[in-house]
Amino acid sequence: MFQTSPGRPQPLGATVTAEGVDFSLFSQNATKVELLLFQDPADPEPVQVIAMPAPTLFYWHVHVDGLAANTAYAYRVYGPGGDAVTKTSGHRFNGNKVLIDPYARGNVDALWDANAAKDGTDNVATSMRSIVIDAGAYDWEGDAPLNVPFTDTVVYELHPRGFTASPSSGVAHPGHVQRPYRKVALHPPARGHRRGANAGFRFRRKDRHTKQPDYGPAVEEFLGL
Repeated sequence: MFQTSPGRPQPLGATVTAEGVDFSLFSQNATKVELLLFQDPADPEPVQVIAMPAPTLFYWHVHVDGLAANTAYAYRVYGPGGDAVTKTSGHRFNGNKVLIDPYARGNVDALWDANAAKDGTDNVATSMRSIVIDAGAYDWEGDAPLNVPFTDTVVYELHPRGFTASPSSGVAHPGHVQRPYRKVALHPPARGHRRGANAGFRFRRKDRHTKQPDYGPAVEEFLGL
């Protein structure tokens, strides 16, 4: 069993340190948060459940000693919920549901069952898991910021999926997140120009939530990546 200490509220997400991993999650209305650690992302049950200490200004945080990168984890977040509460406050807390970390750098959905996530029962055996990623271990291969002053900078933002979704983009796999960077590499920006991709959280790519009111076909949400 891993030993714990209070850790730090910042940064959010899972941060690898020399001694282990810091976890931090923001919730203003939660009453209890549990951190679930999995020996393998495909394991149906966690190997350890850690009750996170009382929050610091709504930041629930804990340090897990000796934990390494590539560990799978998730959360249970408890708080106000139920039909009556939802109608009056909008809160939908449900401790039966296992949640990924909104600030995770990696997620695994091999066990994911969308239907099990929608009812009120425990879905730990079919939930997604987040993965601890050591951002400091990335090999930048000598790449470094240009350090152009912002007063001399023009910033372009793009939708990573939408930028290459059309066959006219000329890439091998239209709509995949890695393809915009291949396309950008073919047309490097001028000095003083920066290109950045809009950030996105994990979501179900094929969700359809509404229909056209006039003729009825499903409308696919165009979100994130």
